[in-house]
Amino acid sequence: MKAILSFYSDALKIALQSIFAHKLRAFLTLIGIIIGVASVVTVGASIAVSTPTSSRESAKSSAVITS
Repeated sequence: MKAILSFYSDALKIALQSIFAHKLRAFLTLIGIIIGVASVVTVGASIAVSTPTSSRESAKSSAVITS
């Protein structure tokens, strides 16, 4: 158990040292992740909003054709 804890604490120490040594790279990576997540959420929301109306329209048009 102690070896696992030591491994993760060493990994965390190395990761934090790398982040603080390369601040610009870490900042740009963070901005890229934020923009990527925001774009995926925006596209998902726009698809979710537009889908029900198009489904209703296609249901109406198919009802007219079968009637």
